[in-house]
This record gives sequence, structure tokens and C-alpha cells, in this order.
Amino acid sequence: RMRAYDHDNHLMDSICQFWEDADQFTNGWLTNTQEILSNIADSNRSISVVISRNHLIYAVSSIIIFNLKSYFPIDSIHSMGSPFHTLTDVLYHLKRRFQNAKSIMISSESCVEEICKEMGMGIVKPRGIQDLKKLIIETKKLQRPKVK
Repeated sequence: RMRAYDHDNHLMDSICQFWEDADQFTNGWLTNTQEILSNIADSNRSISVVISRNHLIYAVSSIIIFNLKSYFPIDSIHSMGSPFHTLTDVLYHLKRRFQNAKSIMISSESCVEEICKEMGMGIVKPRGIQDLKKLIIETKKLQRPKVK
């Protein structure tokens, strides 16, 4: 008979294996994404926000499964899963919430580029691992110099 903690350990092992398989299959996409998010979090001047096309529960589940939860506070996860929420609606909400912030969208979708242009937001469009490597270098520049 399997005990609860045995079941939990087996589940965690399965999730870890899934993560490793997904990272390997995508040539390190997840590892590079975590490094970018870590650089942003370490800057103490930036916040990462998720905007998902799916319902909120799917977005939160994906963040947990892909081990990204430490980079996204729960109030920074937004969904367009409702027919009443468009990307433009969510971006206007975020602009009101972070009034004085400079916003940069990371997305490879062409429709997002047009919306960002309308709203005066910058956009970075990673198309592959090399673009992620460049983004890692750029996000390292956000970090404050270490005080000696």
C-alpha cells in the first residue's frame, strides 16, 4: 500500500522528470527562461507578469509545473480566458496598476506586436535559443552593481 508521502514523492519525481524532458526537448528553453526571470527578479526594480490566453487555472498550473512560481507573485498572473478579457484590456489594467513603469512585452506573436505599438510598449520577440541568450545578457544589465 502506497503512503501519502510516497505518492507525493512519486508525483514530484514525475514533475521533475517532465521538466527535464521538456527542457531537453526544447534545447534548454526552460533553463534559459529561468535565468532571464532570475535576472529580472534580482534587479529589485522589475516585476514579471504572465498574461495567458487560457483560463487562470491553466496558467497557474503551467507556472507550477515548469517551476516558475518563484518569479511570479499570484497577483501578477493574468488571464484572457474569459471572452470579456482581451490582451488590450489586460494591458490597460496593468498600465493603470503600474502607472510609472516602463513595460516590455516578451512574445513571438505578431498580433501582440501591433497592440504593444499602439500602447507605446516595447516588445522583444524571441524566436529561438540564440534570442534567449541575448535576452539573458540584456536582463543581466538590469541588476544593480554589487556594493563592496
